[in-house]
Amino acid sequence: MKTFMKKLSLPAILILLFLFVSCQDKYIMPHTPGVTVDTEAFELYKNLWNSCGIKNYSYTYTLNRYPPLNFVVDVTVTNGDISYDLKEYNQLKDSEITEIDKSYFYSEIGDIKNLFLENVFNEIELTIEGCFEDYDKDPDCYYANFDFTFSDDAPFILYCKRESSLMKENIDGGSGFVEIKIENFVEN
Repeated sequence: MKTFMKKLSLPAILILLFLFVSCQDKYIMPHTPGVTVDTEAFELYKNLWNSCGIKNYSYTYTLNRYPPLNFVVDVTVTNGDISYDLKEYNQLKDSEITEIDKSYFYSEIGDIKNLFLENVFNEIELTIEGCFEDYDKDPDCYYANFDFTFSDDAPFILYCKRESSLMKENIDGGSGFVEIKIENFVEN
């Protein structure tokens, strides 16, 4: 009986091993590791903003990202003071936004001063630096790509999107994106 079990188990083990190896999902990297960003163009347009001397302005700031967060806020800067009107927050429109939603929005932006355009540029710059640091830590499997739309007129940057991914097996939440739009800019 033991010999029969040994003979039966060896083929069964071989079949299971074959099925395991041949049916196992192979991990395929969806992107080539590295950081793709036009740092020269970004620096040029950041410097244009910083040297243009515009101190009073208004614009609409839109952020859309994954993990999920999105908002649209009208921003006004007057004599170094900033005010804002939250128009959309996580798919809620103006009249549906509650005080709790507004407090979550405020905690997400960290400080209202982050809505000054020079601080938007600084945040993008910090994100670029952070992506290069993440790539240095995981050069075989970290990917980040930045897309920009620039303008020769103030505010000089109209759009920025960063997609990134940590392409390791069994990483939950290793990918994401952040998309920023700057629209309706008016010098006051």
